[in-house]
Amino acid sequence: IHIDTQEPQLSKCQKIADNIIQEMMKSNYKEKKIKSKPLAAVKESMLPLQGDCWSEWAEAKRESHKQNKPIEESESKMATARQTQCASLQTPSSLLISILNLCREFADAKGEFYDVWNILRNDFNHLSKLHLPPLYEEYKKWHKLSYSPEDKTKDNNESTNQEDCKSMLLSAAKDIAKSSLGIEHIFRELGQVFEADLYLFNEKQKYNLNR
Repeated sequence: IHIDTQEPQLSKCQKIADNIIQEMMKSNYKEKKIKSKPLAAVKESMLPLQGDCWSEWAEAKRESHKQNKPIEESESKMATARQTQCASLQTPSSLLISILNLCREFADAKGEFYDVWNILRNDFNHLSKLHLPPLYEEYKKWHKLSYSPEDKTKDNNESTNQEDCKSMLLSAAKDIAKSSLGIEHIFRELGQVFEADLYLFNEKQKYNLNR
């Protein structure tokens, strides 16, 4: 979106959003040096609560609904994942701190609050567009190799190579997911902060500890 820098409120919101992006990427966003740092690595460090531990928790949660699986095993895995998240909260990322400060600062100024979020949404989309094209090309390459018609005379080694291509296709799809960044990922991280904090609170209550 175009920001009217002559409009004081929008100019202020643009500066706040720029500061958040610059802190997140540790580079000059406006000079577009951001491509030097993979977005997947940024997400992993700045939004750690929805990384592998969140995936493990979700998988354990699904397993807990299967009748042939011991509920205790799934609960143990979910507890371990939550504990990992709680450990991450001891040293919150600069992005999370910036977002929480933003929520506090504009708690009573909804107009400016939504302006900053709209600018951030567009900035995150812009970041994704800078990083995703080569990953899409990689995905297309492995997709073509994975699903090309097989010659019946091919030997076992070539068939195995096609299986390898499908493995690379799956890896490329994961890379795309890891390098996609939007406002929804920020909201998901905040949700995981709440869930992890609630788990920690319940654990302390269980053992009659002061919070």
